[in-house]
Amino acid sequence: RKPSLGFRWLQDIKRLQEIFPELHALVNLKQRPDYHPEGDVFEHTMQVLDACAILDKYEDTYENKLDTNDTVTQENNNKTHSQENEKFMIMTAALCHDLGKALTTDEELHSKNHEKESVALAKKLLKRFTRDSSLIKAVCKLVRYHMMPHNLLRENASAKAYKRLAHKIAPEASMRQLALLALADTRGRNPNGPEPLTGYEDEFKSFLEKTDKINVLHRPEPPVLLGRHLLDIVKPGKEMGELLKQAYRIQIDENIKDLEELKRRVLELI
Repeated sequence: RKPSLGFRWLQDIKRLQEIFPELHALVNLKQRPDYHPEGDVFEHTMQVLDACAILDKYEDTYENKLDTNDTVTQENNNKTHSQENEKFMIMTAALCHDLGKALTTDEELHSKNHEKESVALAKKLLKRFTRDSSLIKAVCKLVRYHMMPHNLLRENASAKAYKRLAHKIAPEASMRQLALLALADTRGRNPNGPEPLTGYEDEFKSFLEKTDKINVLHRPEPPVLLGRHLLDIVKPGKEMGELLKQAYRIQIDENIKDLEELKRRVLELI
């Protein structure tokens, strides 16, 4: 219910640096007060972690792998995740989401590209505690793109930008899960105490509405052109894989859903 208590206790008894050095590096790491009035990066991380713990929006979910150059159906690739597993995944991402600020914060307290640096640190931390590669991949994707819901809304991004993002974080994570982390991130800014804020759901709901409208809320847009459609022309392998990637890019960027048109376009690349 309040996982920050454990990490704060480790810091109090001088053991945080030994067990979680990546987190300890965030203690007393200042942030811009106009963006983070709550204090240092460690305080922010603890509030975001607690915000995730009390969210009531977790669901049973499905992991969808896109068909590439094989003929395996999506139904056979579905993997169920319980609400508790989803909660644990997003809380773990919350714990790791700003680790990179220890490497990127400059004198003016800007932390450009901290989300990229956070990925390597998250892997290092998680590999000491788990061999669950699926969890590590999911957490790293959520960490890498945790700022994107806010950025896409701020930039009034096109549908293809949302679709690209959904594809990047799949199959381990979904846009809805990314939105949950972003919501908790926003709530971890209480300047008056350690409890996370409440509210701030307008941006969260707007992001969900936009992704749901273009059908990428829970999984990316499925590719129209599949490997089996090219077997009469190209053998399975690297060349087919590249053609399918190009077909999917054309499908997303130009909103082309006609199978024959996509096939014609990629075969021109041979």
